[in-house]
Amino acid sequence: MRPRRSWLAAIVGCLLAIGVAAPVFAHPQIVAVEPAASAQLTTAPQLARIAFDQPIEAAFASLTLYDERASSVASGGARDPADATALLLALPPLAPGVYTAVWRAVGSDGHRVRGSWSFTLLGEVTPAPQSAAPAPPQPVPSPAQLDAPPQSAPETLARAALIAGALGAAAWPPWLLWVLGASPAWAAASRRSRWLTAACALLALLGAAAALLASGDIAAAMTTRSGTLLAVCALSAALLALLAIAGWAWLALLPAAALLGALALGGHAAGAAAGAQLASVGHALAAAVWVGGLLQLAATLPAAADIADEDRTAALRRLFERFSGAALASVALLLLTGAVAAMRELRAPAELVTTPWGRALGLKLAIVTSMLALGAYHRRRVGPQLATLIAGDAALAWLRRFRRSSGAEAALAIGVVLATASLTQTPPPQRAVAAPLAATVVAATALPVIAATAPAAPFDETQRADDLAVRLTLPPPTIGDTTAIIAVSDAQGRPLDVQRVRLTVAAEAMDMGTTQLVARSLGDGRYQVDALPLTMVDTWIVDVLVRRVDADDVTVQFRVPVGMP
Repeated sequence: MRPRRSWLAAIVGCLLAIGVAAPVFAHPQIVAVEPAASAQLTTAPQLARIAFDQPIEAAFASLTLYDERASSVASGGARDPADATALLLALPPLAPGVYTAVWRAVGSDGHRVRGSWSFTLLGEVTPAPQSAAPAPPQPVPSPAQLDAPPQSAPETLARAALIAGALGAAAWPPWLLWVLGASPAWAAASRRSRWLTAACALLALLGAAAALLASGDIAAAMTTRSGTLLAVCALSAALLALLAIAGWAWLALLPAAALLGALALGGHAAGAAAGAQLASVGHALAAAVWVGGLLQLAATLPAAADIADEDRTAALRRLFERFSGAALASVALLLLTGAVAAMRELRAPAELVTTPWGRALGLKLAIVTSMLALGAYHRRRVGPQLATLIAGDAALAWLRRFRRSSGAEAALAIGVVLATASLTQTPPPQRAVAAPLAATVVAATALPVIAATAPAAPFDETQRADDLAVRLTLPPPTIGDTTAIIAVSDAQGRPLDVQRVRLTVAAEAMDMGTTQLVARSLGDGRYQVDALPLTMVDTWIVDVLVRRVDADDVTVQFRVPVGMP
């Protein structure tokens, strides 16, 4: 076996071995709710409870119960004192009807999530005995109603500033101590590098401060894990800027490590096991050496023109060889840790294009691939040319070419930072928990219909998009679960069977997140959802996504009024 092939086999083997045991890097996921979702109860519950797969920050946790007319029945739910992964809400005596529990939480990774679930009290309600212990939480039926609200542009820019600044600043100590070394030829470059580091550290400081401000309550944010890590980032960046201006590279290693560690542990790895968190720190360190090193390289190369003719080629050769070796090792570590995380998050390759997280990852991979191509060009074509350079115009011409190509690689590195910022602000594909309904559910699993405040006619509406017509029909919309029929036809009105039809449902006035439901095919271009949840008086927004194998996805929107004149 050739050496290159043996290296490739070793890397693939490592990925497969680690991928099997690697923990998930994700936002909080629902584990259980009580009462069970879609439960039909004959005994009034005394509490509502939802449990997650990781600890929830108490400062931003809430749980509220609403009736079918969107009136608050109970509020003030908070984190369970006995279980940091759960939210609890004490309930008053409830009358028969449909109830919706709406929750909001911030996981240990600092990202906001929200959602809801509904249950029904049937007929004559029997109050639960006061001495009765609450029933254990029941598994959530698929699909779980969990939603991560989209991050605003300022939040994403703040995260990008933090990442770019941290990588550029943390790269300075190893760049100065290893790549440039104590060579007097690079004295001017060393000064450039110090000021670049101070500017990057200031950028990281501003990014961390902006992220704290975006929380809306800095004092409360500082009590959370993610807020504390942002504060560590800000303090480490400030100290690193001061040490860079002073030129104390050895002392700067400590705040550089603290900055990268806090940055890595404040992302999707926050709720993961220790091994995954260590891998995330390694990913950040490798990114600083490669991406941050490219920024340092862009600041260093202009100073090479001022080096004496007889020393320039030797100085450039030493710089190129040392940075090239460090970058190669960093790229290998980046690919290893990044591939492990991606394999755990993506259930199928198609999610690279069908989910927001997958598309952000795909963009990042495309930019990294371009950077790798430029890196290979430098290593195979540009580097060997140094051995033939002596001095004079030939060395300066080589320097100009190298500055242009390395500058392009540094610009791509900024693109990677922006893609990473978007990736860290986007929830990975949700893993719905499929399980049987709780024992409190009677034979019929659909919510019973409760009369709305206004008479309703059947809903029947058609929306057109591109070359498709999508028709949504419902029985007279009433509070509870209802059956939805979706008919898809082409431009000539002929029924069209497609790959997938997915509905995303949200209440217009009540901010309770979204519910996604995949329709089953009835044949002849018709699809059905058995339980479309319309659980309170409101105008419900129903987005229907139609996926085809041979064409782009099409999304149309319907507005379904329930119980409204």
